[in-house]
Amino acid sequence: MRGKETPPVEPVPAGENGERGAVREHEAFFTSEEPFAEKEGEKPNNFDTIRIDTVKTDVPKDFKEETGAPPQRRTQSAPVGKKQAVIKMREEAEKKRRRKKREHARTFTHIFGSVLLVVFIVSASAFIAQFIVRAALDFTGITTDVLEITVEIPEDALTEEIAGILKENGIIGMPDLFCFYSRVTKKDGGYLHGLFTLNSNMSYGQIIGALQNKTRISETVRIQIREGMTAREIGLLLEENRVCRAADFEIFYRMKINTFNFEKRVLQSTAKFNQLEGYLFPDTYDFYVADELAENSDTADYAEIAAKTIYANTQERITPEMYKKINEMGFTLDEFITLASMVQKEAGTVGDMYLVAAVFLNRLDNSDRFPYLQSDVTGLYARDDIKPYVNAQNAGIYEPIMEAYDSYVSAGLPPGPICNPGMAAMEAVLSAPDTNAKLSEEGKKYFYFCANVETLEMFYAETLYEHELNLERAGIA
Repeated sequence: MRGKETPPVEPVPAGENGERGAVREHEAFFTSEEPFAEKEGEKPNNFDTIRIDTVKTDVPKDFKEETGAPPQRRTQSAPVGKKQAVIKMREEAEKKRRRKKREHARTFTHIFGSVLLVVFIVSASAFIAQFIVRAALDFTGITTDVLEITVEIPEDALTEEIAGILKENGIIGMPDLFCFYSRVTKKDGGYLHGLFTLNSNMSYGQIIGALQNKTRISETVRIQIREGMTAREIGLLLEENRVCRAADFEIFYRMKINTFNFEKRVLQSTAKFNQLEGYLFPDTYDFYVADELAENSDTADYAEIAAKTIYANTQERITPEMYKKINEMGFTLDEFITLASMVQKEAGTVGDMYLVAAVFLNRLDNSDRFPYLQSDVTGLYARDDIKPYVNAQNAGIYEPIMEAYDSYVSAGLPPGPICNPGMAAMEAVLSAPDTNAKLSEEGKKYFYFCANVETLEMFYAETLYEHELNLERAGIA
């Protein structure tokens, strides 16, 4: 079939004066399958078009009389051809494609810009963080390389000139920060001229004090901190050598100072008496001498330098390999240092440290049979280093702590180290599993030890019966 036929237009009867009555316009639509010829004998339209035929409309007589104008013939523009419609569709599609392309370009630009912004923020944050760390280290004088240098300050030298001299000699690293500190603390203009002996681990405040008072810091002292010393004993040693007051040094081991990385592994606990006991690494150190050590004099700056110098050494001594072995043994850093401190105090020689560490490890691994380590040195720490601080007002706080440190009444390890162990004691604890393996090959596994107080000879036993015999041999029973 050719499609639906268009209904013919019905003739309209003539009205008055021969005029035709008003009719509605009828639009006839034709498809490309049936071309339309306007008149008989004319060629058909070769274009696939849609034609609208306009039918005359007779205006009523009354409309003509009212307006006085002849009726107008209304026409409608010819419709757009199919090819033009296709072209228009292609143009619209091209516009959409270009619009999407622009949108994709904007999206890529936004993403790229966001990535650049994130990179900038991260880089800026890293730079700022690095600057803050450098500034803090320079301001406090914390350094692992301690340099003692004599510098000459010219007469009437400005702060900027002095800062340059200090930078050239390795005393400070950030002269602009030094000048800023000098200015805000109102120290400008008070510097003396002449020769001054300074140290690279001095803080800005101490450097300024030395340059404005020649007699304040001029002498150094070399001190050896021995293995097994407690923090209290180290404080007294510093005071005896006029480095700082023991009370000022105490501030820097009773609580964590949160300056060094190893402190992140140290447990802050109310059960511990001294939070940083065990981390004052035994070694030989050079410190500046404070001329004034009166009872009420403030030597906190000197105490801080001494403590941080020691802790910096501790951080260098405990290596990543040691941390790995500590974790493999199932210990925390605090537990490891605590056990090493007990080995340090109990063993008379380095060779005995390995056997003592093996005994403690065996008892810890068999806690159902040996819930208490029963080490005399833990009770001595409670008596000598905690009890002197106990009084009527704080007895309720410190007496439970004393009990927790006594391994005869409290199970397992004490809550914290009982001294500051050396590297030999630490290595003995790390080697305890190997020591036990060798003893096992010999058919031995020790759970007890004792020592002759006078000769320091050590005796080891597997059973309680053998241990009691050893006590007689050591002259203890």
